[in-house]
Amino acid sequence: MTLVTAHHFWLSFTVAGVATVCAVLTIALIYRLTKKQTSRWNGYLFAIFSMSICQLLYDSSFFLIIDQSQSQSYTISFWRSSAFLNTFGNVSSLLWTNCLSFTVLYVAINQKSIDFLNYKYIVISITTIPALILAILQLLSGYSFTNTSTEQTNKLLLIIQWALVFINLMLSSASAYFVYRISKESK
Repeated sequence: MTLVTAHHFWLSFTVAGVATVCAVLTIALIYRLTKKQTSRWNGYLFAIFSMSICQLLYDSSFFLIIDQSQSQSYTISFWRSSAFLNTFGNVSSLLWTNCLSFTVLYVAINQKSIDFLNYKYIVISITTIPALILAILQLLSGYSFTNTSTEQTNKLLLIIQWALVFINLMLSSASAYFVYRISKESK
């Protein structure tokens, strides 16, 4: 392992470790908060809890480090597991973020709240089914660095991720604009 590779390994491991701890703490905090009083459980806690679980899956994909001394089948199975968790966790947590951003925008425009629990199954379908389809597509492409179908799948995945980030930025910017406009009108 070269010095640069070792540096990237430890940097990735540290960032993934911190992100994993944050996701676990968020999940534990929400669980503890709602354990004794289920009346505290609301749609927003549900959304943040679900997003944190997806984020934890994404973060855990970084811990499936490939040991080059292992057999080829061992290495391929770890790559595939990591690719599946990475794809599903990343896309689903981005979709959860977009749902939350859309909710903030809806509240800013209409000045009334939405309860996620009323639309729980619809939101779960919107956030998990596309992510699951992409993760399965990633598995079916025979994940390797030399496979042409994998390169095409990775390009598609990258485009989808950037599109989701762009949508989130647009929703957040629109929310900030409406909140600014409301605060300006109230003065």
